[in-house]
Amino acid sequence: MIEVRGRLGFTDNRHFSLIDYGDDPPYALLRGFPSTEEIEASEGYPTFRMLDVCFSGVTRIACWCSLGPIHLRHPTDAERAALEERVGRIRYDNVYLLKPDSIDHHIIATRVHWAEYDLHLGDPSPLVSEDPEYREAHPPIGGPVQFAD
Repeated sequence: MIEVRGRLGFTDNRHFSLIDYGDDPPYALLRGFPSTEEIEASEGYPTFRMLDVCFSGVTRIACWCSLGPIHLRHPTDAERAALEERVGRIRYDNVYLLKPDSIDHHIIATRVHWAEYDLHLGDPSPLVSEDPEYREAHPPIGGPVQFAD
């Protein structure tokens, strides 16, 4: 998988849900789904453009399973201090906030990767698939996978 450094601080208005997580190694996967109207208007077994966001080295997840739109960013110094008052000292990991004006929805992890894919609604994410043939058959749309740490 080819990766390039991306920039946090972006908003995506798709409806995001926590769709997968694992513990060896620890990760959490959010997926941005198309609108209900777009899904209902489709026929057959279509693919949709979806945004997968995978956090690796996860030590804490604090978000609803269904998030709605996200605004992925690092906290300000004041937000990080407020979060540490709640959860204790955050040593080596990065904090990723998922909403524009809130520290309530966050994931503490070592790195985040994201990419758009054309997938069927229930397809696994190429970001976490261990099958090289599946990843090759489902390349990211518009360029390589992006990451931030």
